[in-house]
Amino acid sequence: MVQKKYKPIMFLIKNIAIIITFFIGILIEPYSPDQAPLKNLIIITFLLIVCIYIFSWLVNSISNHGRLFIHRIELSTFQKYSSLLAFGYFILLYIINENIQSMLLLFQSSPEVIVTCTAIALGAGFFEEYLVRGYLFNLIQRFLKKYNSKLLITSIVTSIIFGLLHLFNLRSGTVEGVAQQVFYAFCMGLFFLW
Repeated sequence: MVQKKYKPIMFLIKNIAIIITFFIGILIEPYSPDQAPLKNLIIITFLLIVCIYIFSWLVNSISNHGRLFIHRIELSTFQKYSSLLAFGYFILLYIINENIQSMLLLFQSSPEVIVTCTAIALGAGFFEEYLVRGYLFNLIQRFLKKYNSKLLITSIVTSIIFGLLHLFNLRSGTVEGVAQQVFYAFCMGLFFLW
């Protein structure tokens, strides 16, 4: 057990390690499959998975293993049905936008494309979710523990951060397209937090 006077130092060290791990994950993001042989892509994907593991371990050690509340929150019948309806709506949108056909076409691609797409999906999705929902949500909630509406404030702040993380896509996308991603990521982040 860490002595009480060393807890702030350990917390700071873990925070710095989480930030470093996050940026390492961004730096080793797999590049275009036509620029690298399969062997290099597999090595990069392995490094990405190691970074994800380290990152999740550090976040869990700070955020009480991802738990926000001592007791499990029970949803009302209305909340259960509205969540089910929203989930169905997103599945319908997924089907209508021909995402299933795109996914099936992916499996007909070369191994390089499959490995690259899998690594990017794992890296981006996992890091964003763990950073915002696991780490920042717990951290902001701790800072706001004296406020009555701490969950509302935390939800809004983390949703804004979640949306702004999509500004990284300016490297390869148009300003209008990235602005839409930021807006939709903010809205979806807020929706899923509530």
